[in-house]
Amino acid sequence: METHRKCPRCPKRLKIKDWKLRRVNTALGKVFLPAPRLVTCSCDGTHSRAMSPLKGWLARSTNELKYLASRMACQYSYRQSAALLHELLRVDLRFGHVSVRNATLAAGSRLDHDQALQPFTDWRRPRNGGPEVTLAFDGGYVRRTRKGPRRNFEILTGAGEINGKIWVFASAYKALPALSRRLAAFASRLRIPAGTTTALMTDGAESLLRLKAVLPIQTHLVLDYFHVSMKLRHIDQCERSA
Repeated sequence: METHRKCPRCPKRLKIKDWKLRRVNTALGKVFLPAPRLVTCSCDGTHSRAMSPLKGWLARSTNELKYLASRMACQYSYRQSAALLHELLRVDLRFGHVSVRNATLAAGSRLDHDQALQPFTDWRRPRNGGPEVTLAFDGGYVRRTRKGPRRNFEILTGAGEINGKIWVFASAYKALPALSRRLAAFASRLRIPAGTTTALMTDGAESLLRLKAVLPIQTHLVLDYFHVSMKLRHIDQCERSA
């Protein structure tokens, strides 16, 4: 605020027009900070106007509260997360399920941006890729049950095993390009050597068979042994009933 009170074109000190209270949501409730409105200088020939130095700089919620909200939203629904924050930490009621949703989406956007710049950096456990690499994926489709605009999306979960170590993958997406980018980041995390043929285990669903073309590595499809046993179990039951 003191920096903004100095005019960048002349040594004049800007006057304070009035004061307002800005509400900030914290993990322990809401606080009000006094924020002044300054009168701009007319040394450049323009008319004076009122401006707030803290506007656009002071967030409505602290980073600690946003972290707790996004952390809870990974385990509960947005409404349940907001209810827990209100009950346990006495967070202001204005920080509701919409605020929890916005904090979670913002955290996801930052993670996607970091992975795009430097995908899944893990310098603590350097390892050399081995010839035995296995990937396994399964997915589902989530439909919106309430009335309103369509907000359907797909969920893909999986795991990759290389040299006896397992790396997990999970993504909720609406379009194939976003999934391709995240799968490429996951493959780079495994550090699969060039030319290695990777086993891709699925349940044979059509939506999962397309992963062979989406993955940036060479794979061969393998039907999950659990689903093979399900088919054999079904045949065994048919024979016994006959």
